[in-house]
Amino acid sequence: MKLIRGLWRLPRLLYLIGRGLVEGNAKHLRALKSNPPDPEAQEKNREWFRRVLACLNIKVAITGEPAEAPCLVVCNHISWLDILVLGSAMPVVFLSKAEVAQWPLISRLARAGGTLFIERGGEGAARRSIEGIRKAFKRQQSVAVFPEGTTGKGHTVLPFHPRLFAAAIESEMHVQPVALRYPHPEGVHPKVPYVDQQTLAASILEILGCKSIQAEVFIGPAIDPGNLDRRHLADRAREFVVGIVEQNPGDSGQDE
Repeated sequence: MKLIRGLWRLPRLLYLIGRGLVEGNAKHLRALKSNPPDPEAQEKNREWFRRVLACLNIKVAITGEPAEAPCLVVCNHISWLDILVLGSAMPVVFLSKAEVAQWPLISRLARAGGTLFIERGGEGAARRSIEGIRKAFKRQQSVAVFPEGTTGKGHTVLPFHPRLFAAAIESEMHVQPVALRYPHPEGVHPKVPYVDQQTLAASILEILGCKSIQAEVFIGPAIDPGNLDRRHLADRAREFVVGIVEQNPGDSGQDE
């Protein structure tokens, strides 16, 4: 049944990816990077995310409201699905590792969505990332980052690396914490976490075969950096996420 379900969905998914590549042209990218970004281009991005999620039968429940002003959106990280879910819920551009810019198809989709690419490590890498975020703020764009730095299994929240929080402090922008959950009778849907050296292709096939998946997005109150340093700001944001993620999710969510 899982194989049949996956084969049934695959053509639709490939169609949506192809359509995303066609629509993600230079004109669309310029609209996203305008100041302020074109609302129609932003909504087109969100609508594409929603269509992909619908293809995968992933239902998203959203609690809370995005901040009206540009902010640094910080979120726990469980899977590549997080980008689709968060992108459907909020008007954000993402900060991604530079390697993604080299991936076939995925890189073009990411660029079409206005993704900012960063290099990890190396002299000046963190400063270039911070400057990239600050430029997005000046274009009136919120930027989403995953400060854990890696994906986890979804039951707990790893420490937030504070370095990129400097972008919000230096730009005097708020930080909006967001918690993601994929509830399941086992606590977290077992097919969602993208961990343990699993390949992207294998993860996509697992998701394609799932009957349905429930995703929950909890958007927290925006935090004014005030006089906080980046370490304390990161800890404040993480407190909200931990309060949502590490509570007992019960038996909500869909079976696989």
